[in-house]
Amino acid sequence: MNFQDLRRKAESAASTARLAHSLSSSPLGQKLVAASAQPSLSAAERPRTPPEPVKPSLASQRGENTPSCPSQSQRFANSTSLQLQASRNAPPPPPTRRVGEGGRAVPPARAAKPAGLAAAGASSSRAGAPPPAPPPRVGSAAPLPVDPPRPVPAPPYAAALAPTLPARSHPAAKSPSDFEAPTRRKRFDEYDERDKGAFFEVLDEFFSSRLTISTTTNDDTTSHPVPPATPPLTARPASTPASSSSSSSDSCAALSLLHSLLHPSPSQPPPFSTLFFLSPPQVTSHLPPFLLSRSDHRTAFSWSQTTPSRMTHLACAVFADSSVAWWKIDFDPSLAREKLARGEGVRVEGRYRAPTKVEEWSAEELFEASEVYGRRVADFARRAVERGQPVGRGECWDLAHDALESVGPKVWAQGGEPPFPSIGRSHGALLFHASSARLDERGRIVGEWYGGDGYVRQGDVIQWRSVRIRELGGKEGSYCLLGDPEHTAIVLSPHPPSSPPSLPPSPPYSDPSYPLSSLTALTVAEQSLSHPPSIRTYDLGTMDEGEVWIYRPASMRRVTGVRGVETGWEELDREGVEYQTVR
Repeated sequence: MNFQDLRRKAESAASTARLAHSLSSSPLGQKLVAASAQPSLSAAERPRTPPEPVKPSLASQRGENTPSCPSQSQRFANSTSLQLQASRNAPPPPPTRRVGEGGRAVPPARAAKPAGLAAAGASSSRAGAPPPAPPPRVGSAAPLPVDPPRPVPAPPYAAALAPTLPARSHPAAKSPSDFEAPTRRKRFDEYDERDKGAFFEVLDEFFSSRLTISTTTNDDTTSHPVPPATPPLTARPASTPASSSSSSSDSCAALSLLHSLLHPSPSQPPPFSTLFFLSPPQVTSHLPPFLLSRSDHRTAFSWSQTTPSRMTHLACAVFADSSVAWWKIDFDPSLAREKLARGEGVRVEGRYRAPTKVEEWSAEELFEASEVYGRRVADFARRAVERGQPVGRGECWDLAHDALESVGPKVWAQGGEPPFPSIGRSHGALLFHASSARLDERGRIVGEWYGGDGYVRQGDVIQWRSVRIRELGGKEGSYCLLGDPEHTAIVLSPHPPSSPPSLPPSPPYSDPSYPLSSLTALTVAEQSLSHPPSIRTYDLGTMDEGEVWIYRPASMRRVTGVRGVETGWEELDREGVEYQTVR
C-alpha cells in the first residue's frame, strides 16, 4: 500500500465522520438514532405519523440574516421534499376490528355524509346524473396561491340591463277577493222590447256608416265540356293593345269580349239586346251575346244595389287560352227595358289579362308542376282503369276534368294552389302543338314546343282533334280515329324521344319546328261512351291527319294570374293582379 492509498482512506474516514456528526446534530438524525435503538416493528404495527413541515423562522420571513447558517446536509435533511417522500412511503395503520356478539367481527361503519351532500347524491342518482366530485386532497405541501377570478365579459344584451334604464313596473298580484264575478249576458230570446230596439239601432248605425249596399250574388262556374264548333284559338295568342279594333284581337278571347261590349261592330248583335246584366230572375241567361255561342270559358256573376236608382253588375270570365276578362256595368233598374236595351243609362267598364306565355317558364318550374299536379293526375287515371268503371258521364273529357278536380283539395290541404281546371280543350299550360297541315321538307308533321322543359311527362293531358293514327305494334294499314272532332287522354308513361327540342339557353324557350315523330310514342289512359277507361300506346310517327295539343297541369294562379273565377273588382288592386283597362 503506497502513500496515495493511505491518503484516500484517511479522507474517506474523515468525510464519513463529518456526515455522522451532521446527522446526529440534526433532528432527523436524532430520530433515526433513537429508532435504531428501539426494537424493530413490522410494517403493519408501525404507526403512521405525518411529518411536521419545516417552518421558516421569523427572521428568515423578514429577510434578516440568521446568526447560525445550517450546512448543506442539514438543509437537505430538513427539506420538504424528503419529508413528503417519507410520508408517502410510510405504510397505513392497521384497521381496528370490533368484536360483536358471538365473537363475530363487525365491519367498520361507513362515515355519514353531510346532509347537503346526501340530498344532492339522492337527487342526482334519481335523475341519472353522475355523483358529485370528491373534495380536494390536502397534502403536506404548502397550498399553492389561488389566482383572483377573471371578470366574465358582459353579454351582448348587457346594455338592456344597465342600471340607468328605467325599471319595469309590474302590477301587484291581485288577491282572489279583488276579482269580480263575470256578468251574465242575456240571451237573445230573453230580450224585451227595449233591448231589441237598442240592439237594432246599433245595427242600423253600423251598416248605415259602412255597408249601405244590399247585394245579391249568383255564381255560375259551370264548365262546358262540349268542344266549340268554331275553330280553336291559336296555340300562342298574343296580347293586343286595348286601343286596337275587335277584328285584330280575336287571338285574345278576353279582349274580344270586352270589345264586343264597349265597341260593338255592325256585324255583331247589340250588346245589351238580351239584358243579360239584369239581376235574376228577370233574365234566363247572364252571358253576353259574345259568349252565347262559345263553350271555352268559365264565368261568375254578382249584383249589388246601393240606391234605388243604381245597380252594379260584376262578372268574370276565364277562357281556355288562359286570358281573363272582368266587366262592370252600372245601370238604373227603374228605367224601362226598351231604354236599357238601347244602352240608355248604362255605363260599362272593362279589364282583362292577356294569355300566359308558357315560353317564359323555365324547365325547373315546369318540372315542379309535373311533380305537384301531373303525378296525382296520372294516379287518378290508373285507379280509374283498375276499377273499370266510367268516370263522370263516360265522356273522354270527363276523365281529365275529374282528375284535375280531385287534385285541387289534396294540394290545397298541403298549402298549395289549386290547378287550372279543364276549360274546353285546355287543361293547363300548353307545351306542344302540331297540325298535319304543316309539314317539313321530309314530309313530317312539325309543331312548336313551348317552355324550358323539353320532355312529355306523366300526368300531361293530350288533346286530339280528328286524328288518324296507329297503335304501337299495329298491323300495316290499320289505324285509329281519335276525336269526333275532339278526344282527350292522360299520359301515363311517355316513351323516350328520339331527340329533344332545340331550346335556347335563355327565355323565351321555343322550338318552332319540332317534328311530331321525335316524341316516338305515348302510353295514355282514355275512355269513351262505349268503352270504360283503358290504356293504349299510340305511335306518333304514324299520325298523318289531324291536330294535337299537349298540356302540363299547373297552378291556376300561375296560368291565369288569379286564384279562381271571382268577380272581385277592388280585390284586383289589393292582390296585385296585373291587368289592362279597356274603355
